[in-house]
Amino acid sequence: EVLQRHLAFLRFRRSAAAILKDIATLDAGLLLEAVKSSTAASSCSSDTRPVGDEASAMGAESDARWPATARRSEATLHFLHLVGKNLVKHRGQLLEHLSEFLGREKLQHWGERLAVMELYLLVAPLLQAEKESGTCVELWAVLADLWGAHGLRSKDPRLAMRSSFVLREVVRQHCCSLAPSALVVLNAVKDLLGTEAANAEAVLPREQQLHLFEMLGALACATREE
Repeated sequence: EVLQRHLAFLRFRRSAAAILKDIATLDAGLLLEAVKSSTAASSCSSDTRPVGDEASAMGAESDARWPATARRSEATLHFLHLVGKNLVKHRGQLLEHLSEFLGREKLQHWGERLAVMELYLLVAPLLQAEKESGTCVELWAVLADLWGAHGLRSKDPRLAMRSSFVLREVVRQHCCSLAPSALVVLNAVKDLLGTEAANAEAVLPREQQLHLFEMLGALACATREE
């Protein structure tokens, strides 16, 4: 029964995505207004969130019983992602809404965190190494989030796996600007690699390490070009 509900939900999301694509063609402004309203409404809830290990350790047996706040936040983030895919020219405005949303919300449930990572991937080309305005998502803040406790160092393998891929892709797109700080990036992740890890339990699985080595290789190439 839970699986059937989940499949029906996925079918609904596919249908909604097709409708949003049509709306984007007809009236981009309408979608942007909907994004603004959605991000504002999602934060107007007093539901209790799971925190810390409780949030990151939620397994498949609890997937169907997400806290209401987590469901709303994940739906809002998914909506932002769909709009961003269809309104490429307006992703700068989308980034501002995302920045404001992340500034208000403490997203710790695994579903929310995966949705955030997908948005990081979508807006990666727009990230800036330094803030030029109060609403800009800073590149270094995104990197720290990806290699932090809700990313590479998460106890949830879904988050750790996806964050290694997203981190690689974000860094690849900013190799030139990050090249002077390549050692900072290396020091941030070297404890997770088999060559440097003092604690064997801290070493990432091979596929995730491969993502990190590819990321560091791209940085090394950019550094040589500098």
